[in-house]
Amino acid sequence: MWHASAAHHQAFAVGLSPLWLTSEAKLWAVAESALDGVGDPALGEWRERLPYSVHIKRRLTPEEWGARPWGTDYRKTEEGERRLAEIIARLPESHWSAVMAEIR
Repeated sequence: MWHASAAHHQAFAVGLSPLWLTSEAKLWAVAESALDGVGDPALGEWRERLPYSVHIKRRLTPEEWGARPWGTDYRKTEEGERRLAEIIARLPESHWSAVMAEIR
């Protein structure tokens, strides 16, 4: 599953600003751009609008999935750790603990 999110830049700051203060269309465009060229919306795509963010989840293509068994849990595996390291490296340091708490 591919997942891209975009949030108002102050969504995690004191004095939260609702989504309508940022162009919702711009947030959708950012999330869509992050998924450009991956997955296949025809196989399944889900969009969710929250007060401060938008989320798109999209199924992988059979080629992207490869020969792995469906439903494989990669947490606490070597491949999972490699993937996690790649994601963490792209996030602001202030988000690391929240991601780690969710994953571990």
